[in-house]
Amino acid sequence: MPHRECNMKKSIYLIVLIFFFMSQLSRAADNSGCFTCHQYAGQAITAERGKLKILHIDKDRFRKSTHKDLACQDCHKGITTMPPAEKPKIDCNSTCHQGKEEAGKVKKYALNKIHEGQQSVVISLADKSPCRICHDTYPHSRYKMTRAILNKHSHHITCEVCHLEIENPDKILYDWMDAEKVIFKGAPFGVYYDPIEKTLLEAQRTISRIGLYKVEKGGKVPLMKEWNSEIARELKVPEKNWNDDQSIKVINYYHKKIRKMEIKDACQKCHRESGMIVFGTLGYSKKRAQELKDIALEKIVANYEVFHIPQVFMK
Repeated sequence: MPHRECNMKKSIYLIVLIFFFMSQLSRAADNSGCFTCHQYAGQAITAERGKLKILHIDKDRFRKSTHKDLACQDCHKGITTMPPAEKPKIDCNSTCHQGKEEAGKVKKYALNKIHEGQQSVVISLADKSPCRICHDTYPHSRYKMTRAILNKHSHHITCEVCHLEIENPDKILYDWMDAEKVIFKGAPFGVYYDPIEKTLLEAQRTISRIGLYKVEKGGKVPLMKEWNSEIARELKVPEKNWNDDQSIKVINYYHKKIRKMEIKDACQKCHRESGMIVFGTLGYSKKRAQELKDIALEKIVANYEVFHIPQVFMK
């Protein structure tokens, strides 16, 4: 009984938290809380045939667009869960573009271009890790609820932060890695850490990511797995004719001391009070550091595989 009461209290707390968060998002455009997830730049997934599907929508740019006074579900019909149970249908005719003439105009329009000016993603990152030789910039695909949010993290932290097994946590330091060249589609996002001034600047052509260091006498050593990247590159060359045993051996070699992390553990590792990453020591302002610890979305993804949007938020 106490366990059931605890779960009930947790659910009530989450609903109240989400209601409060959504109430802060003004205007009818987000009456279902869509920006709770979609507001974060860098969200994308690798869809069919390797095509990049961008899920980010900048809410400020959206509110300056032609469709600024519409709710998301005026066009994207039938969404009652996060993630959506099926591919959302786009309906331009039941609310706005009515009549044969208007329907004809919509039919000729590329609907996938409507949000293009409101989206930002990384399309190229000079990542030196051998991880990137086999795994693309948006590698997470297993869990629909979290894959886009996890992929966003690829632009802020190195793979090792989540996936490297740590033997001596007391000797581990989270700090900025060397800046990497980056190419954005849309407005730049993220930060560049100036090692001379020790300040954070807005990313433009270079971006900084948080990585793992091992603390040793006399300094720190980065724990990015750059060793023997050439072998990983050879694995991708068809002419090498690697057999299955050889391929498995190489893959296992690169995945030693690599772990898969549960979503709940991944979120709570950093986004909480007393998390592993102390954002304030990395140059973030006090306000921003607190925001990173109190992200409302973390409470949802850590507790639900599918979140049913309360009908009170629906039109």
